[in-house]
Amino acid sequence: MTGIIQGLLASLAGSAATVPDAPTIGTATATGSTTATVTYTAPVSNGGAAITSYTAIDQNGTVRGSISQAGSGTINLTGLTSNTSYTFRVYATNSVGNSPNSSASNQITTSVQIVPVDVLMVGGGGAGGSCFNNGAATGGVLRNGENKVQGLGGRWFGGTERFQGEVGAGDSGDAALSAGC
Repeated sequence: MTGIIQGLLASLAGSAATVPDAPTIGTATATGSTTATVTYTAPVSNGGAAITSYTAIDQNGTVRGSISQAGSGTINLTGLTSNTSYTFRVYATNSVGNSPNSSASNQITTSVQIVPVDVLMVGGGGAGGSCFNNGAATGGVLRNGENKVQGLGGRWFGGTERFQGEVGAGDSGDAALSAGC
């Protein structure tokens, strides 16, 4: 409201509008492996011209989201990298241009992306027909970079077994599997 009054006074006095003041940064929250949100409060002065949008940038200056409105709000951020730390700044835009950036938000870290794994193993001999039992009872692991499933003590499962599990994207170690039989 103060910005509107200032804008009216500026137009009555014949002075030209300017860019808005910087918005006040709120809280950044990671919402997924490639998404987040950031809140902000509208600046005290809109520079004598209505604010039309707010834009959020990351610490490298990359635009991560925007919203077309005049008041305070929340911006949805997209295109982030999984398992990466970020801070954000917000700027306001009116017909004259962009405000200075807000101060930096709190740091967030996006979650690790989960990639489902579905493995069908067909083997001969060994413990044919045995149940993998959710990865715990036999200590089964999927060896990353290898096309085999191995149980405790180096035993190979025989028969036809169906395994399902999850491996974090980019994992380089072994990942426990959970499975149904």
